[in-house]
Formats: sequence, structure tokens, C-alpha cells
Amino acid sequence: MLTALVQGRGPVGRATASALVTALGHRRPEAVDAMRILAKRGEFDAADFGWALAELVRADAVKLARVTPALEDLAFSGAHRETWALLAEAIPALLPKEGERPPTGLADLLKVAVKAALMAGARAEIPGLTEAAARKGGSRVTLEARVLLDAIS
Repeated sequence: MLTALVQGRGPVGRATASALVTALGHRRPEAVDAMRILAKRGEFDAADFGWALAELVRADAVKLARVTPALEDLAFSGAHRETWALLAEAIPALLPKEGERPPTGLADLLKVAVKAALMAGARAEIPGLTEAAARKGGSRVTLEARVLLDAIS
């Protein structure tokens, strides 16, 4: 069903991106296949997918623990540039502000972002990442933020 959704003509917008991100946590192989098809056709809109991921996580409609392995699968299936671009869009909205708790599973998502960034040869500035990496303490989110910052600098 999901692969049929992306076989149509026309742009993939936020609604389709939201449907696919939601499906990552439920029917991961089919959702990854659909996203891979979009990447192969050059129709993968990382901004829409990143927006959908951030919004759905913040609304507690999607769990990072379920979505993250699917995004790793997507990256390792050859769509590492698209995966990186999606994560680069989503991460600023998912990073906790000072005094806030991070979304459960954020450290693992950052770890996948490191892998995708390295595979893509990415160099970028992600809003809020420098601050997250500079926090005192040794939380997994802080440690992974440091690794990601180093990887993309």
C-alpha cells in the first residue's frame, strides 16, 4: 500500500511524508521501501520528511525507538544522503532546550545521524547542536551530540 502511494505523479508533500514517517514505526520494511523509491527517483523531500518526523515525535504520535532503526535501514540501503538530509532537518526541533528532557530515543537517532553524515560526507551547521554538545555532564544525548558535531565540522 505505501509503495503504491509513492508511485503516483506529482510532488510528495507533508501529508505523504507524515504518512510514511508514521508507518516507519508500524510497517517498517514497506515504509523504507517507499522512501527508497522516492530517493531513487529524486523526489525525496528531506524538508517535509524532517518536519514530519519532528512534529510527530513532539506530538507523541511516533516513538523514536521505533523510527530510528528504520532510518538506519534507509541509510544503509543506499539513501544515506536523503537520510542525512531528513535528520539534519529534524534534529534542531528535537534537541532539548536548557533544562528540558530530550525525547526518549534521541541519543540513538543522533547515532544514526552520525552514520548517515559520515556516509554522505556531510558538512553542516545544525541549529542548537553546538549548545547541546557543550552541555556539562555525560548524558548519552550530550555525548552523541558531540560525536555528531565532530563528524559534520
